[in-house]
Amino acid sequence: MSIAPGNIRDLLATLPAQYSHRANEYITAGETVRMFLATQMPLRGQPQVAHAARTLAFQNMLIPYPSRTGIVRAVFTVQFMRLLVQRISARCELWQVLLVALWNGPSVEGGLLVQDLIDVGIVDVLLPIAQKRTDDWHVRGPSGSCAFDVSLGLFATMADRGGDSIATQLQDILPVMCECMRELPMDVDEPTLSYMLSFRTVCILAPVGHSYISDEERALPWLLIELECGLNHEATPDGNLLPDAWARLATITRIARDVRGRAALVRAGVVSLLGRAVASAHEEEKNTSLQWCNAVEALHLFATTRDHHNEIVSCRAAVDGLLAIAGGRGDLPMRTKFLAADAAIALGVRWDIERLMWSAALKGDGRHCPLATLPVQLIRPILAWVMLLEADNRDAPAMVPNPRLALGFSW
Repeated sequence: MSIAPGNIRDLLATLPAQYSHRANEYITAGETVRMFLATQMPLRGQPQVAHAARTLAFQNMLIPYPSRTGIVRAVFTVQFMRLLVQRISARCELWQVLLVALWNGPSVEGGLLVQDLIDVGIVDVLLPIAQKRTDDWHVRGPSGSCAFDVSLGLFATMADRGGDSIATQLQDILPVMCECMRELPMDVDEPTLSYMLSFRTVCILAPVGHSYISDEERALPWLLIELECGLNHEATPDGNLLPDAWARLATITRIARDVRGRAALVRAGVVSLLGRAVASAHEEEKNTSLQWCNAVEALHLFATTRDHHNEIVSCRAAVDGLLAIAGGRGDLPMRTKFLAADAAIALGVRWDIERLMWSAALKGDGRHCPLATLPVQLIRPILAWVMLLEADNRDAPAMVPNPRLALGFSW
């Protein structure tokens, strides 16, 4: 169950000196809590155990990436998580703090850690709390949030960070989240934490075409407020949340896969924020990469459909951001670079070449012009690869005068 000393030394050696002390405290806290839970010692007279539990719940957020992920994975072994879930289910003295530790620790890191949480039975523990079928769902813990909100937060983070396979395994909680959203009165000016957590989870779990957008369009301005706070690196107006911009952008991308979702997002004012998202950076390189990847994917969904073409081309920050990422800014996956290039081409940034290819493909004579035999659906992908090759040759992607990008132009 415990962490191998060699692994600890290797992990700490990768950290700058100013963070190694915090990481060592976090690792020690994990060992202290593990021993306490394994022996089932009484908490009375052992304040160090309560302190260790709080350290385990919050201190990992002070450790920078990429070291944080490795340290959290080393502390939260499958055996340790199973022990935590068992003791939370039995409502041991520290159960509320330990619930927050699972939220801020393995669920935030995502991937295999989320699968491990499901495998050790976290859903069976959280679901009765989320359904308010326990007597203690309203009890507040060390974060100031009640157990109900923390359980919803865990579900939201697991769905958000776990990927499509995790979302499939969490389908049973979709009706619970929809019901939670309906509990918010229609005349309120601000959402509750539980409402926004439920909304973001529904965005991830619901299939394309689900009615949640038309039923809960009121959530979109609140979602964009969270995104703006994330881009500004500040807390939400109520002070209860320090949102990650990249996570809100992932939610927006999910919504934008549906035609009604794209229309509702544009009405709410998403375009300018997407422009900011591809132009700004976070102090954590990992968060910046996630922010740019999600913002590019969202912009691609808007740029490659005609319904809201004008809104995107009129946002110069969005166009410039797409060009910069296609041109190699940031250590991003090739998929993201291609989406940025493809979106830029769809917006007409290489109209000088594109118009010739369209003319040849539609009006040319295949006996004399090889381009006349080119299927029109290949024009945009070819031009996207041209942009990427220009970047490989260390030349910035070019933007040429294009009437479709002129102010006042309409289709």
